[in-house]
Amino acid sequence: MHPIYWLDIVTQVLDVAILGLLVDGDHHGYELKKRLTELLGPWSSVSFGSLYPALSRLERDGYVATVDPRDAAEQPDTAAPMSGSLGAELAAFRRDRANRPARPSGRRARKVYTITAVGRARLAELLTDPAGDERSFAVRVAFCGHLGHDERLTLFRERRLIVTAKTGTETAGGDHPDRYRRSLLEFQRDRHLRELAWLDQLIEAGESDADRPDEPTVLTPHGGNEP
Repeated sequence: MHPIYWLDIVTQVLDVAILGLLVDGDHHGYELKKRLTELLGPWSSVSFGSLYPALSRLERDGYVATVDPRDAAEQPDTAAPMSGSLGAELAAFRRDRANRPARPSGRRARKVYTITAVGRARLAELLTDPAGDERSFAVRVAFCGHLGHDERLTLFRERRLIVTAKTGTETAGGDHPDRYRRSLLEFQRDRHLRELAWLDQLIEAGESDADRPDEPTVLTPHGGNEP
């Protein structure tokens, strides 16, 4: 695999994870690192050396912004999607900032990050990108609840086509003379078969709950989010 392509995959996975976590709520860097490790697993632990450059890049591109830590502390830390009215929230903050007491001197407050409307649209693009690598599929599934019903089903069905094509070209490994190679081939085929069964469950569940009244806030690639 070309190193540039691998770097693109890592960047995509990290962007989806960061933006997805910020849709759930505002976080400072330390909390984001903790939640990224929980999401991606300890074997994919994200270091501060990769997290903060990613946050700086996302902030520079307008996908995330920083907010006053005192405002973030006043907001409950819930998993409910944000209202999407980030501009109104920031405008209200600027109006009453002059009436607040000055921040005490001493230890510098940690930056708190929030997702912007543009960031929400970018997350929707990443979640629905048909060119997304299989390494990013798991993290895309983790946040696909923010997509519309049709977009979720498309994500699952496209992945199923890819996995089906792989299983059609794989051998069971039963005739390979090397027992370790044979064991690996059998493991890979079994993993793909189990993934197909999992995808079938996701698709079946998605088809049966198309009209659920508790549909969450929907991200859209060009509109930020829809009610």
